Amino acid sequence: EGLVPPAAIEQFASRRPTWDALGVEQMTWLEETLAASTADWLVVVGHYPVLSGGEHGSTQSLIAGLKPLLEKYHVDAYIGGHDHTLQHLEDGGVSYYVNGNGCLRGVVKPLPDITRFAAVDPGFMLHQVDADTMVNSMIDDTGTVVHQHTLHRK
Repeated sequence: EGLVPPAAIEQFASRRPTWDALGVEQMTWLEETLAASTADWLVVVGHYPVLSGGEHGSTQSLIAGLKPLLEKYHVDAYIGGHDHTLQHLEDGGVSYYVNGNGCLRGVVKPLPDITRFAAVDPGFMLHQVDADTMVNSMIDDTGTVVHQHTLHRK
């Protein structure tokens, strides 16, 4: 009938305490790793976007828990997906890239003041890094660079 059986919902909900504990453990690990890093570039990658004007929107739990760490430790870039779009956003000194449209077209509504580029046509991203620059290219399904942004080492 298209409804989720109550037993499935109960099984899903019963795992929540485990997932919450794993999330705390993962955030602790991430903060310790960022604090100890001596890397020239700090790039964090996750499935869900922190900020997004796409069909699923920004991820509130990541805004609350992860975004402050990205800013505190001067992370250069966060790369996420989930929304079927290509996006480049900037906020709090961090560049956010959403790359989730390898085959599906999503929808996108630019977020005021922070969206630098947004597209729904299929494509991918290329991130080229050297000692001083990170060139981030968004390439459509014809091989055309539709947006390019260069970060300079902080």
